[in-house]
Amino acid sequence: MVTNGIQELKINPVLVLIRIVGQLTGIDHDGLKRMPSKVCTRCGEEKDLSEFYKEKRAKDGKSSHCKVCDLKLSHEYYIKHSDVIKKRSEAYHKEHRVEILKKNSIRWSKNKAIYSERRRATYDSIRSRVRAYHREYYLKNSEMVRQKLRDYRSTPNGMLIKRKSDHKRRDIMKESENTLTSEQWNKILSIQGNKCAICGKIFCKSRKPTIDHIIPVSKGGGLTYENVQALCKSCNCSKNSKLDYSKVNTWGVYTECISVL
Repeated sequence: MVTNGIQELKINPVLVLIRIVGQLTGIDHDGLKRMPSKVCTRCGEEKDLSEFYKEKRAKDGKSSHCKVCDLKLSHEYYIKHSDVIKKRSEAYHKEHRVEILKKNSIRWSKNKAIYSERRRATYDSIRSRVRAYHREYYLKNSEMVRQKLRDYRSTPNGMLIKRKSDHKRRDIMKESENTLTSEQWNKILSIQGNKCAICGKIFCKSRKPTIDHIIPVSKGGGLTYENVQALCKSCNCSKNSKLDYSKVNTWGVYTECISVL
């Protein structure tokens, strides 16, 4: 509108209101645009639109239920129809197994470092609970676990894995030092008092002594007088390839060698 040759400015009341609200609250125009709210039709609470999932069929592009209510609905539905969902999932995975494996392989290769770090962090946080659970399960079902292991080792796949591990161990043993004699082995037994170096139980016909590498073969240890101790089969199997340096000085052979040096 032009009055006396001077053009009057048009004032938009909405913009003026937004400017006043921004000055009072300290939120800019773009921030006010991102703050629309919506009432959840399930819990009845008014929440920000960021608390709602996307829904293409809705006018505002957001679901009528908030995220919390949607999760509750999904959980309730899964509890009621868990059998149907599991069967449907198993059927889908069987039908599209190759595609799923290919997608997972591509995703893993692209994000290998992220997934590895995430797995490591998760396992570190629950390591004690996992070990306690496995230990408790084994104590309750030891016979069943042993029988399953024996059955698996008698299968072609189990026998092949055992042969591979034996072959790998023989190759490592060939390269490592091998100087232990029968006289030295008998001396180790006498130093230990004919007892297991870990559990302290006396060796007998049902509990025979086994040769254990203090520094495991996989870590470069050889079959020598200084690197051998006598363990019962149970302790030897549970020790596996672990090495606890805090126990080195308590082993009879190492104690004797250190005292001589």
